Amino acid sequence: MKVGSCLRYVKAKLIKRLGHEPSDDSWASNLYLSYGQVQAKLLEADRASNYMFLSNLCLVFSVANKFVP
Repeated sequence: MKVGSCLRYVKAKLIKRLGHEPSDDSWASNLYLSYGQVQAKLLEADRASNYMFLSNLCLVFSVANKFVP
């Protein structure tokens, strides 16, 4: 997940520096990656985030079920 945050942070810095949204290739080359690699890393980070969210939700429900009659 941290990788995804870093990739998005770099894109935000590029937007500030350029004054507009960078092209996908420009964003990727600034990271010294291909755009396919950037997409793969973002997808992996999003999946990890979703997994953590669902895991936390399951934990909340399991704890709540102990207190509900």
